[in-house]
Amino acid sequence: MLWTATRIKSFLFCTIIAFTLSVVSASGSFAESDQNLDMLRSRVHSFQAFEVEEMATYAQIDALLLAMRKNYAQALQQFQYILISERASTGSPIDRKQVKNDLNQLREKIKNSLNKLEDAQEECVSRIDVINSFENISIPSDIPEPLKILYRSNLTSIANLRYKSKSQLAKIELQLKEGERVLARLEKLEQGEKHNLLQLWSSYLLAGKNPVFSINFWTTSFQNNNWWSIKSSELKSAFESYDENALMHLSIFAIIILAGVALKSFLERQVDWKDLLGENHLKIKSLFSISLVGFALYAATRITFPSTMEPLEILSFGLFLISVLKIAKYVCTDDHKVARGRTRTAVLFTLSSFLLALHVPGKWVTLIFLGFLITSWLLSSIPAWKKTRFKGVLDSTRKSSFLSPLVIISFFGFGRLACFLAILWSLSIFIRSFGMLWGQVLFLSTEKNVKLLNGLIRNLAVPLGWTIAFSVAYFWLVGFFGQSTVWNVLAMNTGWEGYSISVGSVVSVLVLFFITQNSVSAFKVSIELLGRKWPRGKRGAVPSMQTLFSYAVWSLFALLAMRILGLNLTSIAVIAGGLSVGIGFGLQNIVNNFISGLILLFGRSIQQGDVIELNSLWCTVKNIHIRTTLVETFENAVIMIPNSDLVTNQVTNWTKNNSILRRDILVGVAYGSDTELVRKTLLEVAKEHVHILDKPEPYVHFNDFGASSLDFILRVWIDDIDNTIKTLSELRFAIDKYFRRDNIEIAFPQMDIHFKDSPLTVDMLGQNKDAGGNLS
Repeated sequence: MLWTATRIKSFLFCTIIAFTLSVVSASGSFAESDQNLDMLRSRVHSFQAFEVEEMATYAQIDALLLAMRKNYAQALQQFQYILISERASTGSPIDRKQVKNDLNQLREKIKNSLNKLEDAQEECVSRIDVINSFENISIPSDIPEPLKILYRSNLTSIANLRYKSKSQLAKIELQLKEGERVLARLEKLEQGEKHNLLQLWSSYLLAGKNPVFSINFWTTSFQNNNWWSIKSSELKSAFESYDENALMHLSIFAIIILAGVALKSFLERQVDWKDLLGENHLKIKSLFSISLVGFALYAATRITFPSTMEPLEILSFGLFLISVLKIAKYVCTDDHKVARGRTRTAVLFTLSSFLLALHVPGKWVTLIFLGFLITSWLLSSIPAWKKTRFKGVLDSTRKSSFLSPLVIISFFGFGRLACFLAILWSLSIFIRSFGMLWGQVLFLSTEKNVKLLNGLIRNLAVPLGWTIAFSVAYFWLVGFFGQSTVWNVLAMNTGWEGYSISVGSVVSVLVLFFITQNSVSAFKVSIELLGRKWPRGKRGAVPSMQTLFSYAVWSLFALLAMRILGLNLTSIAVIAGGLSVGIGFGLQNIVNNFISGLILLFGRSIQQGDVIELNSLWCTVKNIHIRTTLVETFENAVIMIPNSDLVTNQVTNWTKNNSILRRDILVGVAYGSDTELVRKTLLEVAKEHVHILDKPEPYVHFNDFGASSLDFILRVWIDDIDNTIKTLSELRFAIDKYFRRDNIEIAFPQMDIHFKDSPLTVDMLGQNKDAGGNLS
């Protein structure tokens, strides 16, 4: 503030004078202390210096008031010019954006003037209070007469200062009222402009249109009040005024170009473009240079000439758009990630922007737009007809089917509406292509697996790319249609029974949805790439981390979306609390499985890829969902197990710590075999197998003397549970082979039966013989 130092000096001077006079009054006489007289004289001289400073302050305030009067005069003149421009631009709502910009600039200018006047008003009031405080000081009667005369003259000066301060205060208050009146008129005009702008856009795009196939379309006049002469003069004056800001325009252009070249050089030093992009690397480098020139030219023109060089803005942004779409074609190899008809989309965007920006008559807009669509279809269909006849034409028509709604709208005479929708469609394609391109570039890798970015930085950079794409599209819309138009459209709302929702809130939720979706996808890919470097025992944590991150981010998105849409979270919480009892009984099993799923995800007792045993069922965990766990048996059968069963029942996790598994092979050899040779042979078989670990070492146990065999146990450690069945089978084949080599007999169950002669049996035979003889 201008007068803060002066106010402090005034207050200090008043205090010192009062203190000095009180000291002199208490002493009774000035003659007793020459030092006090000298001090009083110095204070009087200080007051005289204060008066000089106050006069300088008054001069500053007078200069400020004079400048404010000039500003008000210029503001009134500019206000009249805005009124004239507002009446002259009623035909095109795009031309009205300049009126809105002028209103905003004028309002800010007046507000700044009012702020300065309010500061001056506050200072005047403070100075008047300080000046009034001088009159409250009493003068002792016994001070020297010359000093009394000098002090009385100073009091007269104080009165004059007070008069001037009050006079300046009145002038300031008068100018404040005048500024507030002008500001009120501006706000009233802005309110009317806001209401008229929406009506004007509705009339500009929808009202009074005749279909192309109607007679009225062709019988009414195609002329529109010397449109060509008006626009040619506007363009001529715009380019003639280029010299005034040419240096600034070229400087901004050069700075952006240099920054882009530095970025390109940095990337070329980091990675090999040919290795990354293959045979298309030269095309991509050329397109990158073209996109850099287009963006630099657009940004420089937008900053330097925000409303007078629209044709140059459109051309430069169209150049940037087609370059980005072409680069996305070469980098994003998946067809579903890139849009078809990239060149046609960029040309359609540029043409539509020109038709609206130049305020081409409505009928000509319809005919030109239809002509472009038909011509683009013919250019793609004729070569297809030459190759495969009707099949090629049908395929070409199918690829151009996304333009069908625009063709229908144009045929019904709404050419400007078709241009408007074409611009929005092209920008949506740009957002998608730029976001996909950004994410694809971040995950490019060379043969040496050198990433452009790693880990967390890449996760943050992917949503940053989508944010940049949305921001570029938004600033284009604001620059082309005007900030007031975009804001008014975003502020449009609809309501139902006390609840209202605006277009801006819906757009914000959609943008947040895309950013959330791509953030989740980027995190999943990054953590998966990082998990490949982990030991197998820790890789199972990757799916759990992906699932938990997805649920957390989407839950946060749901809360933010409800907040943006204006939903009352307190009411939702109350309703949820009331329904919780009923839900608890009706959905008890679902809630139980849900909580069990969270326990599994957070506790990580079972992870994706683990081999578990549940009720004698061996299976591999494929995925842990929030309600069920998907497992696959060794017979390739897929089973969905409720999460509560995995939490409450006994489950054997064979790969919780690692994938190493111990297995025993029972071997029986015949009695009489060389037991030491058996042990050496079994160890030889185990050590030669590739999947048997050296540490812990294989071991042979002489288990028992069986009924028919000497029982041995070969105990081995298999490196991976996935190799268990195959390894055990190969070991048994090898044991049989080596036992045959060493003449070791594998035992089998056997029983020896011994027959002995019995006397009773012989006698019975003899008796039977005698009995037979007698009978004969």
